[in-house]
Amino acid sequence: MWHPLKTRCAFAVLVALCANGFGERSLASPVPQESSVSADRMQIRISVTTTKKKYSVGEPIIVKLEITNIGKVPVLIGNDSPTNVQQDVSTGAHLDLEIQDAQGQSSPAIGLIADSFGIPSKTPPITTLLGGWLLLRPRSSYKTSTTIDRQFFEFLGKPGIYRLSGAYVAPDLFAPSTSQQLGLTERDLKAIPAPSWSGRLKFRPVTFEIVKK
Repeated sequence: MWHPLKTRCAFAVLVALCANGFGERSLASPVPQESSVSADRMQIRISVTTTKKKYSVGEPIIVKLEITNIGKVPVLIGNDSPTNVQQDVSTGAHLDLEIQDAQGQSSPAIGLIADSFGIPSKTPPITTLLGGWLLLRPRSSYKTSTTIDRQFFEFLGKPGIYRLSGAYVAPDLFAPSTSQQLGLTERDLKAIPAPSWSGRLKFRPVTFEIVKK
């Protein structure tokens, strides 16, 4: 069931095991202005940008995400489809986005309300792991993108200057609530050779403008 949310809309972000048209892996690039760094041992850097600073009314806003491992150890990062809109974050990494206008008012947003009861996946564990998590080595980056428009945020259907803010959110693969829902046993978890990054990392806000056609 779809419900209007007044402030936030969770957008899942694809982080596939291999480059497959939705994203790509590359060597770490210089720190862009819109980046934030986690403070934990498994340090990652998040950068969120838009492809342009000015869009026409009705034109989709393409949001680019770059995740960089700036730590000293390989780390697993979670993934999901970039087009999903969900609040069930127990097993999927996503971008939690908010749009505000020049007066600081938050745009009404549309989100999918979902419940998670920890039901184990029927997919083989190895398939679940390879399809949902990516090993990011030190000094490597992963890039992907997603699209937002007035179907998700009401304000994006009219001219104005807008501020995009939010955070990258990821669950802990080794937490019981996540591993059980994915169908991973204790033996499976012990065989995983790297830790997973989890938490909530805010990115620096991005400003763009929507103009009349």
